[in-house]
Amino acid sequence: MFGLNTFTHLLPSGRATRLNPVDKNIRKLFEGLVPDLQDICVETDLTFFDLFPDTTRNIELWEQQFGLPPVANLTEDQRRQRLIGAWRALGGQSPSYIQSVLQEHGFDVYVHEFWSDYGPPAVVRNPLDYLRPTYLQDPSGLGIGDGDTLMADGEPEAGDTFTAAQGYPLVNKIYTNSPDYLAADGNVEMADGEPDASDGQLFELAYRPRDYTIPNDPTKWPYFLYIGGEVFPSLKVLPIERREEFETLCLKICPSQQWLGILVAWQ
Repeated sequence: MFGLNTFTHLLPSGRATRLNPVDKNIRKLFEGLVPDLQDICVETDLTFFDLFPDTTRNIELWEQQFGLPPVANLTEDQRRQRLIGAWRALGGQSPSYIQSVLQEHGFDVYVHEFWSDYGPPAVVRNPLDYLRPTYLQDPSGLGIGDGDTLMADGEPEAGDTFTAAQGYPLVNKIYTNSPDYLAADGNVEMADGEPDASDGQLFELAYRPRDYTIPNDPTKWPYFLYIGGEVFPSLKVLPIERREEFETLCLKICPSQQWLGILVAWQ
């Protein structure tokens, strides 16, 4: 800490610059300067700690630097945790590295390769066994339920076992306009006398994520990487407020040739 002794060492040797006895005016001058200089030293120390995400006072600036979106309800510790994860990420493509980066960002998920856990002989997992098509997903990550258009009579998905999707493929964050047919059995617009009371009436275009078809070709299955609970293929529950951040991070750090099987329930 900056104190009176520091001035003693800085001043030239001589009777005029000696700080003793204590009643000398020059001593009183430097005693008056010490508190301000101590504040400067404290601020300098704190500025040094701003260089590290776990001690910085400028969390928001760090988040902007690493492109981390603001998320409601995150505590300061959680914000620092994901900053530390982004700061330490040096690059790599192994499942263990990908898993460590996701966990350092505060997502307690596990990465599983395409091989089955049982054998020998080891076989490639069929993604269709663990991932249902994206049209079974609603924005919250849950599956179809009562009132969904896919629950109409004759729809192949209209079974009780399909009320919750197990997972979904994540390939790219590409959004497209797609037809949104709102007029269906049970819809209020389908009442007698309504001008739009015809099956298949198009009301609007919806801006939705692009759907990707899971390949039936077994030679494509080794290009799937699964992210979910610790024991495959269990689901991991994550806060829906961080879904966009999670998916963006997965696509950023995972090999571009991989399709991701996201075994996550968003709540």
